[in-house]
Amino acid sequence: AVFSESPAGDSLKTASAGAKVEGTGQGAAGAQASELAEGEKLFLTKGCMGCHSLQAAKAPKGLIGPNLANVGSRAYIAAGWLRNTDENLERWIREPQAMKKGVLMPNLGVTVEESRALRAYLRAHK
Repeated sequence: AVFSESPAGDSLKTASAGAKVEGTGQGAAGAQASELAEGEKLFLTKGCMGCHSLQAAKAPKGLIGPNLANVGSRAYIAAGWLRNTDENLERWIREPQAMKKGVLMPNLGVTVEESRALRAYLRAHK
């Protein structure tokens, strides 16, 4: 696979067109480069970085949400409460409050299509 650094200058990576997304078993049909790029854009514009980090090194202090580095290889999400499947991750992104009462993550009005792109982007972080 061919990767490039994100515009944010951190350890975020996006795959080139047709590249296999490491660890997903999916090629261009499953997680295309355009979907990964859209997911990265949404991660930045929806405010995800205000609470979450994607850096494998120690996350900066003051983040509210968990560090999402290596989230693609985790068996569970939501503080170990929810199995990390594509369906669960997409639904968690769209409606965390409906899935776990009292969770701090707000509903950001993410559409089904946007949640798919965000899921693909997060899955690329192994």
